[in-house]
Amino acid sequence: MTKSTQQFIAFIATMLGFGLVGGLLIDRPITRGYELPIGILWIIGLLAAIGLIVNGREGAKALISYTLLMWIAAIVGAAFIAWMALAGAGHSL
Repeated sequence: MTKSTQQFIAFIATMLGFGLVGGLLIDRPITRGYELPIGILWIIGLLAAIGLIVNGREGAKALISYTLLMWIAAIVGAAFIAWMALAGAGHSL
């Protein structure tokens, strides 16, 4: 088996495994109220696992850090758009 085939099989197993674990964990009554922290940790774990499969420790760090950077950029952009919409709505009244 080539390295790319092994990486693909590991990627598919990771996706199915994380999906199974996340689905089983979020369905339990004991996790009620903790859905957001569990979801955040699940996403971080999934990104780290995929980064490790693709490019080792550096890949995991890069994938997590750039995903966080893009979320921050999206939040800042959304806040700017909301601010502009609210500022424009005040002038039309």
